[in-house]
Amino acid sequence: MAAWAAVVKKGLTKAGKAVGQKALSKATEATKRFQWRPFVLPLLTMIVLIPALVIFFFVQVLYNQFVNDAEASATSGTSSVIGTKGINEAVLKWKDEMMAAMAKPKPECAGKSDCGPMFTPDEIQQLIPYILALTMAESGGNVPNGDIMQSSESMCGGKMGCITDPITSIKYGIEHFYKVWIEVKDRAAKTNNSQVNNFDNIIKITLQSYNFGSGFTGFAFANGAIYSEELAKKFALKHATRSDCGWRSPYCYGNFKYVEKVFEFLDFSSSGSQQVVQNGNLPTLQSAKSNFSPEGQSVIDPTGTGGNVTPRLAAMYNGVKSNNLFNHSVSCWGNRTWGEHPKGRACDFMFRFGENSNSSSELAEAQKMITYLLQNQEKFGIYYIIWQNKIWSTKDPTRWRQYEFKSGSVDCTKPGSGQQYNTLCHNDHIHVSVY
Repeated sequence: MAAWAAVVKKGLTKAGKAVGQKALSKATEATKRFQWRPFVLPLLTMIVLIPALVIFFFVQVLYNQFVNDAEASATSGTSSVIGTKGINEAVLKWKDEMMAAMAKPKPECAGKSDCGPMFTPDEIQQLIPYILALTMAESGGNVPNGDIMQSSESMCGGKMGCITDPITSIKYGIEHFYKVWIEVKDRAAKTNNSQVNNFDNIIKITLQSYNFGSGFTGFAFANGAIYSEELAKKFALKHATRSDCGWRSPYCYGNFKYVEKVFEFLDFSSSGSQQVVQNGNLPTLQSAKSNFSPEGQSVIDPTGTGGNVTPRLAAMYNGVKSNNLFNHSVSCWGNRTWGEHPKGRACDFMFRFGENSNSSSELAEAQKMITYLLQNQEKFGIYYIIWQNKIWSTKDPTRWRQYEFKSGSVDCTKPGSGQQYNTLCHNDHIHVSVY
């Protein structure tokens, strides 16, 4: 019995150990399953969601590039920045000489072989109309001594009449314009004020300083830094040595209407060369130019964003503003990674941010502005315009197409509302892109 009991005991012990080990193994597996279970769902979500987000972002970028990129063709020629009017042959015959003078080395770098030009090619194209208009205002090209830009004082330290030929007059006139232009631009950039640091204000202070002398630049920036005829009058009155000078009295120093006089020879007319077809609120063209040469971002954004834009875009903006076609917020250059804005080739003309700007007055204002842009499509190099869920493009200039933009819950092909919808579908602003 004792031996049998021992055998039974041994068997039970072995069986007990086996059962215990099996139970322990199952318990360990259960514990492991229990420990990992809270992390399984988040882990699977991340595995699925991250690639999906990457794909969505990539597709969105490609779509935005497709909608917003303007493909500039590398062909010859440049578009005119603005037009001129009333420039006579006595001035116009010196245009090439003026442009050549603008491309010469900076005067402060005399004798240095690595000095850059006073003006870049884009700046020359942008500013030559002002130089021609300035020369018309100064002399009309018809002066006995040949000083067509009236620059003797610049050459001879304040003395008049020392220049006797047009070539020398142009040389010192361009240098004087350059020095004033650079000083005004530098001062304006330091203000961080979009009302000061924009092309319209800079060119006006530059022109008035050409007439008054560079002292007006310091005076302007010490007194608000925004050009006005009243500011010019104050400077003229301060420096006048007499009080009777005909129509200028008592502002008997220089010409306080000099900017106005120069602008008489600049064409900001809304009548372009292209025939517009009116289709309700959205005018179109029978044909449009699409082969434009590329331009660099050589012009300070006139809307004061702190970036640079192309001469074409600056010309388009200045044309709209000079004709009082849009009197709301405008933003051109944008610090982003896609589209036309960072390339300096697009402006947003904002009516009421986030709201559907479809009142009768807003639609009429938009129609007038878009008509002007299409009339001047070739002049400004207009590529496409987006407004009220529709897009006009040089690719199909005879009609406005549905703007087929989609992003998240926003689908511009379907009715919608809200700030995001109205902005992304361009119900609150007019988007204008140039080549």
